[in-house]
Amino acid sequence: MHHCLTISEILHRIFRFCVAPGPHPLNTLAAATRACRTFHEPASDILWYSLPDLSPLLKCLPSELWFEERQPIHNGKTLVTFHLRQLPGTMSEWNTVHKHVHRVKKLGLDLGRWNVGSKVTYHVSPAAFQAILMCCTERGWPDQSNAAFLLNLEKLSWDWNGNNQSAFRNVLCLASSNLKSFDMCFFFKNLWMPTSQLPLLKCSHHFPTSSQGCRH
Repeated sequence: MHHCLTISEILHRIFRFCVAPGPHPLNTLAAATRACRTFHEPASDILWYSLPDLSPLLKCLPSELWFEERQPIHNGKTLVTFHLRQLPGTMSEWNTVHKHVHRVKKLGLDLGRWNVGSKVTYHVSPAAFQAILMCCTERGWPDQSNAAFLLNLEKLSWDWNGNNQSAFRNVLCLASSNLKSFDMCFFFKNLWMPTSQLPLLKCSHHFPTSSQGCRH
């Protein structure tokens, strides 16, 4: 292997161009993480940098702990909901998740307004969502000083339909003081509206107290 391919900064730059158009845009990156030890870390950083939803992380839990429910919805689309059969009973069951949570910098949740051209919409069930956050908070995982699930999350985008009032609190518990941008839309009268157009919805006080300069 050429010496330049042992420099992580160069590998990060190369792997940014490995996201391909098409139905499986991350296959090349996933293959690179398994190619050799030198490629594993930088390729994994790019692979997990931005997630369209939480399910890729949660699927790193042992397969016997979770299942997916597929349900047809409007306009020929399919809603895929992630459920937990039971909470992980030991910390070892979190190991694979723990390897990747620090890499996630951007996250989307229930992005109905951006899934117009997609046939599949992914969703994490409220019960699974809350159970995972409770587990992390009670055990101080992954960082004893900060119970946030995604410690390095910088940008959070969320479309909230308003049906579950506790969902708002749960979503913001994902992030720590590293959160810089919170892009939220509210489903109102069959339209996705940014929170700036809903004066009754004030969310700035829900942010972690040290997230100075966080845009929302």
